[in-house]
Amino acid sequence: MNTKKSLCLILIILLAFSEALFSQGFSKGDKEINLSLGYGTPWVFRDGYQTSLVPVGISFDFGASDQLGPGTLSLGAFFTATTYKDESENPYWEPEYGRKASFIGLALRSTYHYQFLDELDTYAFLHLGAGYEEWNAYGEPPFIYVLDLDPQVRFLLGVGVGAKYYFSDNVFALAEIGYATAFFKLGIGVKL
Repeated sequence: MNTKKSLCLILIILLAFSEALFSQGFSKGDKEINLSLGYGTPWVFRDGYQTSLVPVGISFDFGASDQLGPGTLSLGAFFTATTYKDESENPYWEPEYGRKASFIGLALRSTYHYQFLDELDTYAFLHLGAGYEEWNAYGEPPFIYVLDLDPQVRFLLGVGVGAKYYFSDNVFALAEIGYATAFFKLGIGVKL
């Protein structure tokens, strides 16, 4: 297991089993904003791709209803941005060449909060939106290599689960895992 994965696992365990200073939940009428950094991008699977900028996310949640079962439903928005590149690893083709992509996305966000532990605000999330991806070439490609540089709009879907740990009445740390703009996210946020 590499170092990044080990650190992420340790953080999740600490969040799950630590004693909380404040027992907080997410309720109807609450408003929260958070900033997160991600690890792993679902649509970059092939060898040769590298993420240049970790996926950055900003989300806003508003507690809209507590009438759907024992938890609270929130509605909000999610913004994300990242960059990645695709470069040749063929040593016989000189000079180095490749493509760099920039991606920004905007989605509607909904979460369903249900507290399994008093110490944590646990929730499931859903993102539905769109993202814009633009590619730029660098270096000189060989004459047989064709670069597809057309920008594209990509459907943005995110599903997963998360937990928030409150350090005070208004400040929290969060961790999310799932299929979204990143497989794993850590962040900080405030209750407004």
